[in-house]
Amino acid sequence: MKKVLTAVLSIALLAGCAGTAAPKKAATKKLKIGIGSVSNLKSKELKNNKGSVQFNTTIATVVLEGDVIKYLSFDVAQNTSTFDGAGKFTSNHSKTLTKKEKKDDYGMKKISKIGKEWYEQAEALEKWAIGKKVSDFKNMKTKKSSHGMKTAETDLQTSVTIGVDRFLASFDKAVKTATEVEGATQVANASSTKIVNKNAISAQSNVTYAALALDKDGKILLALTDVAQNKVKVTNKGAFDGEVKETPTKVERKDEYGMKKASKIGKEWYEQNAALDKWFVGKTKTDVENMKTEVKNNHVVSTDKDLLSGATFGVDEFQKTIVKAFANTTEIK
Repeated sequence: MKKVLTAVLSIALLAGCAGTAAPKKAATKKLKIGIGSVSNLKSKELKNNKGSVQFNTTIATVVLEGDVIKYLSFDVAQNTSTFDGAGKFTSNHSKTLTKKEKKDDYGMKKISKIGKEWYEQAEALEKWAIGKKVSDFKNMKTKKSSHGMKTAETDLQTSVTIGVDRFLASFDKAVKTATEVEGATQVANASSTKIVNKNAISAQSNVTYAALALDKDGKILLALTDVAQNKVKVTNKGAFDGEVKETPTKVERKDEYGMKKASKIGKEWYEQNAALDKWFVGKTKTDVENMKTEVKNNHVVSTDKDLLSGATFGVDEFQKTIVKAFANTTEIK
């Protein structure tokens, strides 16, 4: 009887210990998030007192789990500056919506052989990519057309007829910049464009873009930002001065951008950009909206003590773009 009682007590004690054991913590997904862009410029020489330059910046945002695509987004910031025979700019850039943001106003549907608007075709391509490996997307079947390379994938023929070559190029850059992040449940991305035209001098496109990894509470775990800046010179006779061509982004230019020599803190643009990206980590939408700033030498700069030693360049377009990104948040499945 004593042996039986001892055995029962031992089992009870073991059961009690098992009941108080700490539960195993669920493994957190390790994802990679990246963003990249490619730009191309299209110019038209002066004819009938009108010349123009069109700035196109294609942006890709990607979320990867291993080498599998979990999320993909494409957009194009397309803006055209027109000028007359005196080099005076005649275009209005009060609104600089991207192709996706224009929705049906972009006007592709009426001339599309498949009856689909630009944003619908872009979304179809994005959907097709989900679940595929990076190499599968990069090696999609393509065919030449008068509008660049188009997809030749059988299951995309009724949904995507727009050119895909710049999508593929921007995707490749996004994959190369992809940074590991843990605990992300949402991804957000956006861009903001500012066109600066100076009569008989130049037309300049500045596309600030951002990709964010967010936790379940909406806090930033990772911020990746950059600016695609492209500029053309125009004379007072309405002619282009020099070659019309795209340039690398500000981050891609590294030390060649040339800010360090004029910087009071001795830092190049990409270094200040990295400091700003780091500052965004841990912040919410409200935190970013309430960033402390002041106008200094015609630039809106941060007055945050934690940021001043790392970034003294203008922050208003970054602030605007990050806040905008929060309105374009997608759950990572």
